[in-house]
Amino acid sequence: MNAHKQNATLTKFVVHKPIRFATFLLLLIKKETIMAVNFKVIQRKNPRDLLAAPKSYAIAINNGTVDIDRLAELVGDGSTVRQNDIYAVIIGLVNAIQGELKEGRSVRLGKLGMFSISVSSDPSDTPEEVTASNIKSAKVRYRPGKELKTMLKTLEYSKISS
Repeated sequence: MNAHKQNATLTKFVVHKPIRFATFLLLLIKKETIMAVNFKVIQRKNPRDLLAAPKSYAIAINNGTVDIDRLAELVGDGSTVRQNDIYAVIIGLVNAIQGELKEGRSVRLGKLGMFSISVSSDPSDTPEEVTASNIKSAKVRYRPGKELKTMLKTLEYSKISS
């Protein structure tokens, strides 16, 4: 039996016509089944006041990782687009995003969000002294789209024992 049929909490996508890439990304975001995000409680000391009593904080517990093959399978199962075609589109999208970021452009993927480059640099006394050699590292910055931000506001949580 297929893993996705064994797990009743996974979403089944039903699409009766070919879908565009942006549409299938939104299908990944939306779920018919509401699940809770598990969290546990940890204690942390205040680094500014090591003598103070530790405080308790909630931290999210990862419930597993879904890879590109599984995403392609999930989208392909509920649509007329084949899994290998979806996989190829995802790989193509990653390559296109990398190319655009290398050119210094931000990449906005509609409701999914935006990718851009940020850099960290060593300081110099004057603007004229700042060169590319001041740059220590670069990161890909991701900012979620409005729909993902809205989803975060509607999450349900479930406390698990530590």
